[in-house]
Amino acid sequence: MAKFLAASALLLYSIGGQARDLDKLYSKAKFKIGTRTIEVYVADTESRRSDGLMFITRLPENTGMLFVFERDQVLSFWMKNTMIPLAIGFIDAKGVLVDVQEMEPARSMVTLDVPTYQSRKPARFALEMSKGWFAKNGIKNGAKLRPFSKALADSLGLPTSGSSK
Repeated sequence: MAKFLAASALLLYSIGGQARDLDKLYSKAKFKIGTRTIEVYVADTESRRSDGLMFITRLPENTGMLFVFERDQVLSFWMKNTMIPLAIGFIDAKGVLVDVQEMEPARSMVTLDVPTYQSRKPARFALEMSKGWFAKNGIKNGAKLRPFSKALADSLGLPTSGSSK
């Protein structure tokens, strides 16, 4: 049994070691939400969305992950293999923040009772930041998410941060 636990811990550590280098796994982009400028890792494929921030032990200040979906829908996120508490903002196709929730990680890596969080309204994007980030920065429902890059704005169907839309 002890060998099994040691092997399991080693496996989890090795998976975590790979997932920690987000710069190699995700593209990074600069956005504005409300009055704050942030950098986000963009999770724009099924594989990237499913891995998300698993095994990450800390996020730099004003850094998060933007999950991109093809259409507005009620989104559901779980905290499987998530090591840190997070805040999640659900954003509609126009880039408007429609819901913010605080998320707690599972109490154990082996639990079957993994916390899940569902958007209260349909959303196309989900922005995960450190726990309390939205409240600390005064970002509330109605705030607008805007990329700085015109090419990214066009691909996401959003205005750029310099746009008044």
